Amino acid sequence: MPTETVAIKIASLVLEDEPRAYEAPSLYVHATAPVVPVKTHEDAMPEAWALNGSGTFDFTTFMNGLSVMKWRRYTVTRRFVLRLTYKGAAASIWQTRADSFAWEPEVMEDARRSLPASSVVGILDAYPHSGPMSARSHRDTGWKYTR
Repeated sequence: MPTETVAIKIASLVLEDEPRAYEAPSLYVHATAPVVPVKTHEDAMPEAWALNGSGTFDFTTFMNGLSVMKWRRYTVTRRFVLRLTYKGAAASIWQTRADSFAWEPEVMEDARRSLPASSVVGILDAYPHSGPMSARSHRDTGWKYTR
């Protein structure tokens, strides 16, 4: 019997304009350049987040890592896709993975994607590394962005 493929959004990047986010920013992103909210007026919630300037922005963090191991163990989910909406300078993204003992996430070079410079909003569906699962693959996964 054929199986049906269903697309379900299971997570979004979490970036908050709250005191706790400024007190512990490494829970959300490791960045070498500022990550700032884009607002229409001072009291508004951020409409987007600007990754200001050249730098590396690593979202393999406590709040933004995706536990692929748990999704595969407790659900029938087998494929994960990052849908990235972007605008601005050219950049590269690549998949990372880490376990609870990792000090730095491991970069998966074969899952690298390039984003062209864009003055309009673009959408990229990046398919994570889909190689064979091994003991080392049972980790949280995330994405690193650099420009």
